[in-house]
Amino acid sequence: MATGWLLPAQPPEARETRYVPAGRITIGYESLSHPAVQTYVEQFRSASGLRGLASSLNQSLPFYRHIMDTLRSYGLPEQLFFVALIESGFDPFAVSRSGAVGIWQFMDHSVEDWMIITSDIDERRDFYRATLGAAEKLLHNFTIFEDWLLAIASYNAGVGHIQRAMEASGALTFWELLETDLLPDQTRSYVPRFVAVSHVASQAARHGLSLPWSESPEWVRLAVPARTSLSQLSQRSGVPAQQIMDWNPHIIADIRTHGLDSVLYINIPDLYEHYFTWLSD
Repeated sequence: MATGWLLPAQPPEARETRYVPAGRITIGYESLSHPAVQTYVEQFRSASGLRGLASSLNQSLPFYRHIMDTLRSYGLPEQLFFVALIESGFDPFAVSRSGAVGIWQFMDHSVEDWMIITSDIDERRDFYRATLGAAEKLLHNFTIFEDWLLAIASYNAGVGHIQRAMEASGALTFWELLETDLLPDQTRSYVPRFVAVSHVASQAARHGLSLPWSESPEWVRLAVPARTSLSQLSQRSGVPAQQIMDWNPHIIADIRTHGLDSVLYINIPDLYEHYFTWLSD
């Protein structure tokens, strides 16, 4: 695993115009006792399930601090961290069968106004940008449904699909919707998996899951002038070009020789920031 991806130096400003109840998502008896949830709880508690969960959580270490800072700044429950685990296992190179990309699995048509996607750059793989987008999307969903499980379901299926299913069935909760045939197959398993992994991870020590969250790095986001190549960045900083690429998986083309015609934003661990101070000269 690479040593890190994209975390902000400072968390974004909270959105004060929309209210979200503080605290955790309440996972009550109805949710935990549902057969669909229990199936996934047993899977995650199995030896192979715990190995897979530990692997995904280990993959999340470079991203953990940024995700938590972003969720807190938006006033969102910290359990939403596990949406990214369900989506991609925290793999920035993940691509779904439908073409969704990155840790938070955005489709290209859903980000056309606020993420750059070209032959050189795909900001869906930029963990800093994508996490902000996911927080906005989850917050938007909650303001519509005022229910976190429905908000999470609509992250997967789309707000319109969940609204139409609720109107057609009269269902008021996700579990009532699950009793209908109006949900996509993926969404039917998506929310139960989220509930199950949140529950098992909340008992991490009991299951031998212990990760050094304090080692999740701080990152700084730097503007690189147009037509500055990665070779120049590497030569001036002394940091190998491949390491810079590893930190910035949204750079998808070989721009080492000529750079981009526009400003390129890269993410550098704060421990390396002093190697790049010349960028602000």
